[in-house]
Amino acid sequence: MKIHRCALVLCSLSVGFLASSIALADETCGLPSTFDVIFIDGFDGAAATALANPTVAQLEQRRRARVLTAPTIAITYPVSGATIADTKIDVVGTYTGPDNTGIAIGSAVAYVQNGQFVIPALPLASGSNTLTAVATTLDGQTASASVGVSGASTSAALTLSANQLAGFSPFTITFRSAFRGGTIQSVAVDYDGNGTDDYTGSSLPSPFSHTYNSPGIYPVRLTIHAVGGSVYTATQRVVIQDLEAVKTTVCGVFGYFRENLAGNQIATATQALGDAAKERYTPFLNGLGATNAAQVATQLGTIANGVFGVDTTSLIVVATVNSELLGFTVGINRGDDGVWRITDL
Repeated sequence: MKIHRCALVLCSLSVGFLASSIALADETCGLPSTFDVIFIDGFDGAAATALANPTVAQLEQRRRARVLTAPTIAITYPVSGATIADTKIDVVGTYTGPDNTGIAIGSAVAYVQNGQFVIPALPLASGSNTLTAVATTLDGQTASASVGVSGASTSAALTLSANQLAGFSPFTITFRSAFRGGTIQSVAVDYDGNGTDDYTGSSLPSPFSHTYNSPGIYPVRLTIHAVGGSVYTATQRVVIQDLEAVKTTVCGVFGYFRENLAGNQIATATQALGDAAKERYTPFLNGLGATNAAQVATQLGTIANGVFGVDTTSLIVVATVNSELLGFTVGINRGDDGVWRITDL
């Protein structure tokens, strides 16, 4: 196999050629497992040439079928006016919007899961804080919600943190805590947020870790009873994501770019590009003209494989160039607004 160009891969979670349901676009999102041989022995089998490019008519049909609705957003925790006895907080809420709706508070990007979002461990300033969460779609539609809270000048007597706040199921997370409330009498941990303690003892569990097998947002609660009767609690939310859902979203970004390029909708196509990529490629795309833009769109290739992370991806796209099957890398990452966009073609 020949890889035409490689990009720096920032996450090491590799996946095979798994087919997925395509919500945003009818893009191939990983070739079937029978095609795996091309990445072992090179593109030298009969199956390696059986890649049909989409037609302009097919791409136009996909473009017309895509509707990006306006987003909505609400913050459910913390409530406005709350006093937080800590220097950080998990911000939780709900949203509606099309696939690839990103959410952020300032430069802190949220993790989303089935209409919910969380920004874990958002730093708070001492005193008054206004937290404004902004939901953004791929085509730039936005919605926002704000709450005002008061933060503490020092961290809470009991704190809980995680070595990683998000990952793909199944995923093991290790936790750490710090306690300055006296002598520990008993400890309880609820790892999945269902209200039932999964661990009880006279000291912290060892190892202090848990494996999550299903996607979701899990509020991990640590409770310490101190000698003398005082009770302390700390919560840290972690996010376990569905790899297939992320694959669908990322492949949809590639599809959005290709579909609009096929219709010579350059301004719309470049909405799928990150800022640096947009600056780099827009002059070239504007100079193509309708005929060439359509031809380029149909020949961009087929997504064969990829390396996926919760914030960064590197797709391998295969295409026939001068009768030779070549591999190309396409980088698609989450921006500061939480939206996935193409960063390298």
